[in-house]
Amino acid sequence: MKRLFSFKYFLYLALLFLLIYLVREQRFANLEVLHWPSLLLSLLLLFGGFALLAVVWHRSLEGLGGVSFRHAFSSLNLGSMGKYIPGKVATLHGISAYLYERLQLSRKRTALLFVQFNLVYVLTGFLAGGALLAQLDVQQRYWYALWAGLLLVFFIGFRPIMKVLFRLLTRLWPRFSMDAPLPRFGLWNAGLLLAVWLLWGLGFHLLALALSPDAPGWGNVFSFPFAAAAGNLVIIAPGGLGVREGLLTYVLRGQGMPGETALTLSLASRMWFLLGELSAFALALLWMRRKP
Repeated sequence: MKRLFSFKYFLYLALLFLLIYLVREQRFANLEVLHWPSLLLSLLLLFGGFALLAVVWHRSLEGLGGVSFRHAFSSLNLGSMGKYIPGKVATLHGISAYLYERLQLSRKRTALLFVQFNLVYVLTGFLAGGALLAQLDVQQRYWYALWAGLLLVFFIGFRPIMKVLFRLLTRLWPRFSMDAPLPRFGLWNAGLLLAVWLLWGLGFHLLALALSPDAPGWGNVFSFPFAAAAGNLVIIAPGGLGVREGLLTYVLRGQGMPGETALTLSLASRMWFLLGELSAFALALLWMRRKP
């Protein structure tokens, strides 16, 4: 039974679902590039965001000891392909399975570390994207209420929320009970995650400039983090498929972009981000082939 849940079989399943996704969404590729320098710079920012994300994950694993950046990068970018399998559990399993099989680290501890990491990842995405509400037709009091609520959760309520979440996981799955508490995530790590979102947001802004003459102003920088963070919360949609594109189309139209152009850019953003994921995945595969 253990072999059924090994990392190797998880990887095969994730690749199968990714292949199905690529075949279904091949119509996204019919795009015309108007400004190549902007596109190339957007790709550099995209790859930089993935590298910085791995740095934060590596810092999150420091308390376990003996985890190199290579293993942190590989576990994150190989395991994260599980998001294209319906449900978020596959990603959790993939990352913890990699670290267990390569470094014999506790599955339950690495799984809970990733839950904490992913929660901060989503919160910082909303913090980075919340600024776009100031540019939409949203009353100021709602904008301030959202930001105040996010900051309250982030700076005051994060630890209590994590404790309640871990207590719930322990009751549902007793094997997740922990002998030692998880280390604090740290404001420095949270700031780095915020920088990841801003790199991707700026990259998306340059992507829009490369593909459309109707691209709006700097609001694009905040549009992508908001939509991507929201898509990350949807459990049943593989990789947030449909949710991210729908929200991104909505906020781009709210900034005055024509509907057809907004839809094209939202679909292009999926292929752009997928290119970054596949590049990180390929590098992680090469690193995985090396001995621990």
